[in-house]
Amino acid sequence: MSIAILLLWLVIYFAIGDFWFESHSKMFNLTEHDLSVINYNGMLVFKMFAVCFLFCPFVAIKTVIHANKKIQG
Repeated sequence: MSIAILLLWLVIYFAIGDFWFESHSKMFNLTEHDLSVINYNGMLVFKMFAVCFLFCPFVAIKTVIHANKKIQG
């Protein structure tokens, strides 16, 4: 699901890039490079949260299952 959101974000960014830049540059006085950096950093942060919320519980569950197998022997 998170990969689909990231791909959708990227497609929208490339599809309406000019409109995106024009509307944000008027409001915040940004250059095109600044807006791209902010956008890609946002994608990075989203990806990091996705990894933390999906991968970390997976590792915890695997660790508990492995510990239970050792105890039951």
